[in-house]
Amino acid sequence: MQDQLATAESGRPVDRVAAVCYRRVGESVEFKLVRTKGGRHWTFPKGHVEKGEQPWAAAQREALEEAGVRGPIESEPFAIYPTEKRTPNGRSVELTVAAYLVHVESETDAPEPGRNPTWFPPDQAKQKLAENQRPRYQQAHARVVDEACKKLECPA
Repeated sequence: MQDQLATAESGRPVDRVAAVCYRRVGESVEFKLVRTKGGRHWTFPKGHVEKGEQPWAAAQREALEEAGVRGPIESEPFAIYPTEKRTPNGRSVELTVAAYLVHVESETDAPEPGRNPTWFPPDQAKQKLAENQRPRYQQAHARVVDEACKKLECPA
C-alpha cells in the first residue's frame, strides 16, 4: 500500500484516504460525514488502499461503502491531514490521510450499519468533526473543511 501513495509534506507516507463528499444546495455547500465504527466521532468516509487499487479509487469506494454516495472524484488529493486511530488494545496511533473531493450525484440506502451518514453545512461540519477530538485533530479537520470550501468557492 505505501508504495502506491504519495508522502505527506512531513515526509511520512500516507496511511489512509478520505472522501470529502459534498453537494451544492442552492448557493451553499454541504459535506456528508459519517460516524466512526465505535460511534464516538464524526469523520469523513475513509480507509485503506487495497493492493492494486489507485488511491482516488479507494476514496471513492469508501464514500460508497461508508456514506452510501456516488459521484465523480478528483484524481489528486486536495489536502493531507493527520488523524488518530485507536487500536484494538486501546493504543492511539496517528495516521496520515490524503483527502479527495467527491461531488455527490446519487445516494443509496445501504451504507455500512451504524455510520449514520449526515449532511452538514461547513461550520457545523467543523463542529461535528471537532467533537471528542484533541486540539491537534480539531484543527486538522477544520483545515480540511476550509481548504475544501476554498477550492469549491463556498459562500462566506
